[in-house]
Amino acid sequence: MHSTLLPTLYTQLFRFLFCVVAMTSLAACGGGGDEASDTAAATGCPRTQQSDIWINNRLGCLAVGQRLIDLSSSATGTPSDRAFVIRQLTLDAGFNNVLPGGRARYFRHFICVRNVPANLAPMNLATDLAVAIGTSNFSTTKPPQVSAVSLTVEGGNQAGSVSMPCDPALHPVIVDFDTRLIQSLNPGALTALQIYDL
Repeated sequence: MHSTLLPTLYTQLFRFLFCVVAMTSLAACGGGGDEASDTAAATGCPRTQQSDIWINNRLGCLAVGQRLIDLSSSATGTPSDRAFVIRQLTLDAGFNNVLPGGRARYFRHFICVRNVPANLAPMNLATDLAVAIGTSNFSTTKPPQVSAVSLTVEGGNQAGSVSMPCDPALHPVIVDFDTRLIQSLNPGALTALQIYDL
């Protein structure tokens, strides 16, 4: 019995530890922020299919006027409008990457922050987004087929952020750093959103 049980236990333990290490090092498992923001728009938050976890399918989890900036609020420096690329790594219920070849999915300029300080820590913004959009470890709005999600600010083969005016026609999510609140949500901007796997 022990000879067949131990390999299974070791496999499960390895997968769990891999998830913890991956999620911690890649940030944005969540944990920071006000849990109330996780359920601000919970009634419109999709959670039945595995594909519901991709952030381009989760604008219904957010609401205009919802607080998004939390950990990022301590950032300092010269303010400017900046658009960010969000990298998403998703593990299924068995702690396996849902994309083949160990890839992650990138969402170019998914979120734009107005008047964001130059010294903003990308990890903090990614964690704030994870909590708000319901992909954090403590979220109750993840589909049952998903065990863990990591969001980071990075571009893969391009810059993770760029200074540009925040435009509702181009950026699905716009946040005002000064108020800490979501200023604009535009599902129509998703049609122009560049999504790629690396």
